[in-house]
Amino acid sequence: MKLTKFKVLVTDTPNNLIEEKLVLGDKFKLYLTNIKSYKKLNKKFKSKIDAILTGATLKFDKKELENYKNCKVISRYGIGYDKIDLNEAKKRNIKVFVVPDYGVDEVSDHALSLMLALNRSLLIYDTQIKNSYIKNKIVWDHNKSPNQMRLNDITLGIVGLGRIGSSLARKAKALNMNVIFYDPFIPDGYDKVMNIKKVNKLNEIAEKSNIVSLHVPYNEKNHNFIDNKFFEKVRNNIIFINVSRGGLVESKVLAKYFEK
Repeated sequence: MKLTKFKVLVTDTPNNLIEEKLVLGDKFKLYLTNIKSYKKLNKKFKSKIDAILTGATLKFDKKELENYKNCKVISRYGIGYDKIDLNEAKKRNIKVFVVPDYGVDEVSDHALSLMLALNRSLLIYDTQIKNSYIKNKIVWDHNKSPNQMRLNDITLGIVGLGRIGSSLARKAKALNMNVIFYDPFIPDGYDKVMNIKKVNKLNEIAEKSNIVSLHVPYNEKNHNFIDNKFFEKVRNNIIFINVSRGGLVESKVLAKYFEK
């Protein structure tokens, strides 16, 4: 009897599956699609899929998971379960996996780069010089960015001290920043190991920080938990960095304070 290969749907990844084929071997049949919407895949095809490897583009909610009658595993290229309906997956006995160490240095490096660029007003100066060349008159106006701070005078407030938050904390400490954090799930003593300070209330991050950096996984319980109450407590002209999920921050409130 001819054995049927394990069918794996691979979505929104730019590679050519060399690594996946090397790891999984000949017993797996991989179907690569870079489509932006799974609606383009027919239901008959979906019903034959045994497993899914997916990134951050497609959302596998209850309605979509109903199409994958034979699916046993969903694995994400990345951190976070917010694109997958975990309750529905559990009902269907689908195992769900993520990659906790995915992009730890890349994301923390990106957050740090944004902080340094914004603190030194690099984007303002860059735009200023580009506009000057257009007008054939070089302008270098330091008054356009009066809020630059020395790094050793900056208090960085980190919300969420998981892998990425911890990575950022270490890098910020190396640059002589004062680092505080809020994370109710981190046990006492970890702050001493990291040589940073733990605060017990989210509002303390708002009140004490010059820069706030958000590193929190998204779920329904913390939707828009950075809201008006938080921003009412912040210092004037703070730098606010969110390299997590947009749903953590109430967009209308953020826009209101950005306009100020």
